[in-house]
Amino acid sequence: MKKLLILLLFCCFAYSQEQYKISDANFKKLVSVSSEVATKVKLVEHFLEGNQSKLNSNNIEINDPYIQLIKDPLSKLSEKEQKKANEIVCIDCYEKWWQAQLCYKNQVVESKKRVKDSIESIRIKKFVLEKKRQDSIENIAKSKPVVVSSEKENPYDVLQRSLYAFSKTNRNLALFRKMDFNYSGPQLSSYLQSDMGMASKSFKIGATDVTETFIPKVSNGNEYLTVKYLVTKRTDIIGAYDADEVMIINSVEITGTPHLIVELFLNYWPRTVKIGGYKQGDIAFKELLGDYITISGVTPRLYKIKIGKGNMNPNYETTYGINKKK
Repeated sequence: MKKLLILLLFCCFAYSQEQYKISDANFKKLVSVSSEVATKVKLVEHFLEGNQSKLNSNNIEINDPYIQLIKDPLSKLSEKEQKKANEIVCIDCYEKWWQAQLCYKNQVVESKKRVKDSIESIRIKKFVLEKKRQDSIENIAKSKPVVVSSEKENPYDVLQRSLYAFSKTNRNLALFRKMDFNYSGPQLSSYLQSDMGMASKSFKIGATDVTETFIPKVSNGNEYLTVKYLVTKRTDIIGAYDADEVMIINSVEITGTPHLIVELFLNYWPRTVKIGGYKQGDIAFKELLGDYITISGVTPRLYKIKIGKGNMNPNYETTYGINKKK
């Protein structure tokens, strides 16, 4: 089996994904030609890299990278702009990368068919062993008294541990809608400064909003991100910290330079990217519990992320004890 996998890797992945990925310098050049094409290139690469990560973990549930996303806006450019874009982007390379992934998936499917009975046998054995282990744990739990701590844990700490366990990489991942700004705001700010190399330029609290602008610590142009939280101030609930007033977030709008918006959208939230959205103009969206996150183009040089209400309506008070009445 090991030799077979080595052979598959040699046959199907002869092409290096690194040589296909657009460099940061070339991405900025592409943005100057067409920010829409540049954004679609990043999305396609995100899908392909996600597939690659799955295949490297023996997960063959890969998704179509929607390479047509690049072709459509590219075809609308002028002949001169198309020539410049084609000098930067290799669509044929993305096609080869995708075909190589399909090749690997098909070979693995065939291989799994031949060992299905053996795998099923191993699963049954594992299930039996796990059942015995659970029974043993339950018996031990019944025989020992439960010690309850008198000190209650901050519910936002419990939520944060759950989010990190889900993300596995982003310690600053946060929920936003229905959350205390004093929890969500610092989490996003920490990510922008530590992971994206940005610095806070301005911070303002209004009657119904909080706005903070960030700029790269090292930048050659007028690059920025502005985060605007629309909030409701409440005095009847418990927030992340002891305070007379709690600012509950209703929605968030993040506007800024296209490549910074794209980088934040793809990397901050660990969910799968889905093309389109509820509203016209939405390029793609993600969902995380009660947060519905979209990315859209405002102008060729201005993109926006919006965090609003999605299909899910989780009860954070019941699950985590968040927003309990005083």
